[in-house]
Amino acid sequence: MDDRIIGILGGGQLGRMLVEASQRLNIETIVLDPDADSPAKQINSSKKHINGSFSDFDSILSLANKCDVLTIEIEHVNVKALEHISLEGRVKVYPSFSTIKIIQDKYLQKLHLIKYGNPVVENIAVNSTLEDIRLAGEKFGYPFMLKARTMAYDGRGNYKVDSLESCNSSLAAFEKVSLYAERWVSFEKELAVIVVRNEDGVIGSYPVVETVQSDNICRLVYAPARVPSSVSENAKRIAEKCVQCFSGAGVFCVEMFLTESGDIIINEIAPRPHNSGHYTIDACPTSQYESHIRSILNLPLSKDSFVFSTPDTSAIMLNLIANGSKMEYMETCKRALKVEGSIIHLYGKKEPRKGRKMGHITIVAASMSEAENKLYKIISFSEISLSSCLLAKESFVFRKPLVAIIMGSDSDLPVMKFAIEIFKKFDVPIMGPDIVSAHRTPRKLIEFSCNAAFNGYKVIIAGAGGAAHLPGMVASMTTLPVIGVPIKGSSLNGVDSLYSIVQMPRGVPVATVAIGNSTNAALLALRIIGTVDNRVKFLLDEYARNMEADVLLKNKLMFDFYKAKIGQTGCQTALLTLSTFTSLSSVFLYYYIYGNPIKAMTPEEHGLHPPKYPWPHKGFLSSYDHKSLRRGYQVYKEVCSACHSLNLVAWRNLVGVTHTVDEVKAMAEEYEYEDGPDDNGNMFMRPGKLFDYMPSPYPNEEAARAANAGAYPPDLSLIVKARHGGCDYIFSLLTGYMDPPAGVVLSNGMNYNPYFPNGQIAMARSLFDGLIEYHDGTPATTSQMAKDVVSFLNWAAEPEHDDRKRMGFQTLIILSTLFALNLWVKRFKWAPLKTRKIVYNRPQ
Repeated sequence: MDDRIIGILGGGQLGRMLVEASQRLNIETIVLDPDADSPAKQINSSKKHINGSFSDFDSILSLANKCDVLTIEIEHVNVKALEHISLEGRVKVYPSFSTIKIIQDKYLQKLHLIKYGNPVVENIAVNSTLEDIRLAGEKFGYPFMLKARTMAYDGRGNYKVDSLESCNSSLAAFEKVSLYAERWVSFEKELAVIVVRNEDGVIGSYPVVETVQSDNICRLVYAPARVPSSVSENAKRIAEKCVQCFSGAGVFCVEMFLTESGDIIINEIAPRPHNSGHYTIDACPTSQYESHIRSILNLPLSKDSFVFSTPDTSAIMLNLIANGSKMEYMETCKRALKVEGSIIHLYGKKEPRKGRKMGHITIVAASMSEAENKLYKIISFSEISLSSCLLAKESFVFRKPLVAIIMGSDSDLPVMKFAIEIFKKFDVPIMGPDIVSAHRTPRKLIEFSCNAAFNGYKVIIAGAGGAAHLPGMVASMTTLPVIGVPIKGSSLNGVDSLYSIVQMPRGVPVATVAIGNSTNAALLALRIIGTVDNRVKFLLDEYARNMEADVLLKNKLMFDFYKAKIGQTGCQTALLTLSTFTSLSSVFLYYYIYGNPIKAMTPEEHGLHPPKYPWPHKGFLSSYDHKSLRRGYQVYKEVCSACHSLNLVAWRNLVGVTHTVDEVKAMAEEYEYEDGPDDNGNMFMRPGKLFDYMPSPYPNEEAARAANAGAYPPDLSLIVKARHGGCDYIFSLLTGYMDPPAGVVLSNGMNYNPYFPNGQIAMARSLFDGLIEYHDGTPATTSQMAKDVVSFLNWAAEPEHDDRKRMGFQTLIILSTLFALNLWVKRFKWAPLKTRKIVYNRPQ
């Protein structure tokens, strides 16, 4: 083809592929590289190869003496040697030494681009001092990029300065190298264009590609880039203009940022074949390597050389990055052998150092989705994680939506927003949410449904409440899958919507999820898409694994919490078992002894059960009738006190309950109490005082029995509490005296009362109509006196009754208030914390 000999500075993978392209054209190549077994030398057994450094002046001169044209596969070469060779004029150097010199210094490269009106990031030169770095931070703000001017590639020599505090660590990352600083650029994608120029200055360019980086190393290349055609055309125009401002022939790679606003900014230029152009070997009629050979030899190049093999061709290039072991990337290659359209290129490198490019795989297909599906069959998720962005994401701006989300009203948005969040999480483009009412916008509904498939939608999610005709109407006008989301309305809690959507006639299917569960609707739509899109399928698998991990983590946390809380060790379990056995044994023993007592055979032996009376103080919010208590005290004093005592009631207890202070003092002074001793040691009698207790009618028990025919009148202080039936029993007893029925014989001195056990009681009837005269004029009937004195005796047994109820009512008010506050805190403060999701990102 051509008798000229090409000398290549560098024998790495790029040099290897330049040698391959040259051999197909029967063009001789000689390689300069320190390694005698470098990738380029492995496939060319020429004895003319030189083992030497491409930065060594003499080695480069030796190579020049053996060839006619000199080119590079790496720009970090000795430029002075190239300048010397160029000035001699015998050997042509491509690209020119001046171009390589400018591009070697990235700061000079940026200045050169700015000089010719190319869009680059704002930058300044800085010295390797802390003061200069801080000044750059003041100029650009944080974060900003600090970069080495020379010997920087594959992310090496770049440092992101996040804050003023990180300036020290950024300086430590560079050891006495020249630096420059760049303003931080927030970009959407990284693009690249391979531009070819021959000796005559004719320029052509390959399709714009999209590169995906991880750990500052290119992992994937999408060809063509998944951007609108207008963006591609603009990128090619900028790339070709950029190359025109440099001299020399050959292949140039222009790397660019596509910003979120749609602007294109040049990042840097490589004056040689580039990793992002590997795909051209298999996807284009002429590879970038053959184009480089043709351009530096000024061989013919047609425009058809820079296009894809077919108009429908799409390609993805996957770099094989070593991770310290040969096994991992070789497993990827073995999987690729099973996938049609996958072409493996291994570089012959012996040592799989971590981060080293060992080869690449090019996947060629008729569409990008087909290429992606093949990619997902090849990659290992232990090697390449979705979450690490190795699988390139397309911007929502640049992709056609796969799912349409519609709803009947804007009030449905709070429910449907959860579906939108799911699609954002899975990076699936959607249309909507859009309001399409089956009743209020019927023409819009018809237009949307009929054009849904034409617009590229794969699934439709329709949320509707009330009559909920929207999902069914859409399903009747399209064959796309329709998922209905019943939404809770103002009545029937959404059940009407559920019935309406799920009860579709045969032949018009609508998938239906639970009421208000738009999350499941989104996940179901993703599962449908995942049947033809492996990326979505793998994301769903990862989602399921994360969900399982979350549940297991919560289960472990719960188990650990209750284990720590309860502390059920073996000893504690034994104690719990023993205490349970002891408790049950005690219950059975108590029942055996007391649970089945011998009962009387007749009601007479027990006495009649008293009826229930509506005592005014028994109500939940009722208090004592204090007028009745006053009358009850009068009955006790004038009737009952002749035999019965109130030893536990002091005069002061009556103050404010039945009488005033003065009245109680006067009543106490009516009685004399023994006191002393006085100054002479003698006891004396004095009038009663408020702190004294009510006097007993008898000096002792013997005197009481002697006065009552041997019967001992009980103290009445706690009589209401001491008798079963309480107030009802005592009232019935006081009013229940009657003549004994026929056949009943009473003992001497006994009286018949059916409410007293055995019916015989020593106490005679004490209350009769008109027995006393109430001070307030109330008629003193037997039942009235009995009611009053029983009320008084109930007060004597339970003087705190009113205070207890009052305190209980206040407690209820306080507890109700606290309960309401607790509900509010739980609903609006604690619930968001309790229901938040803690995501555990497993180490990659």
